[in-house]
Amino acid sequence: FHNAVAVPAYVLAVGLHAQTPCQAIAPIAAPQGQYIDGVIANVAGKIILYSDLASRLEQARQGGEKITDSLACSSLEDLLYQQLLLEQARIDSVTADENQVGAELDRRIAYFEQQIGGRDKLEKFYGKSVTEIKADFHDQVSDQLLTQQMQSKITGDARVTPKEVERFYKDIPADSL
Repeated sequence: FHNAVAVPAYVLAVGLHAQTPCQAIAPIAAPQGQYIDGVIANVAGKIILYSDLASRLEQARQGGEKITDSLACSSLEDLLYQQLLLEQARIDSVTADENQVGAELDRRIAYFEQQIGGRDKLEKFYGKSVTEIKADFHDQVSDQLLTQQMQSKITGDARVTPKEVERFYKDIPADSL
């Protein structure tokens, strides 16, 4: 784990009585020495590691975002939500279509090759063949596609008219805005 970005260290509080995951996390002092990794959440037996959160925040930093406690909190919420969707997919016996996973892996490999300057440079960068790179990313891509499927399944039948949105906002008391 490369500590390329300073990440606020968080621990899930015992006895989650908070309304949101972010209210349930409490900042702790940075550990002495180099913090390698640790479990920051558990969703249905699937753990979320500190390194998962740190990777998300590093991607945000590389994208030009400033790393804040608020960003760390929303990133943790996103990771929790993703794990909840994956668990629901498991319960509902929803699986990712292997043809879609393969096509998405091919698309990403082509993108990486274009960015880095060719297949040989990509293989040299990863120290692996394209087949091995695809194998490394397979589960991640499969999980992403499953998450998208579950989001569509949950929100797919939701229909809201502009009039309903307008009514919703008009019903909010002015002192609550």
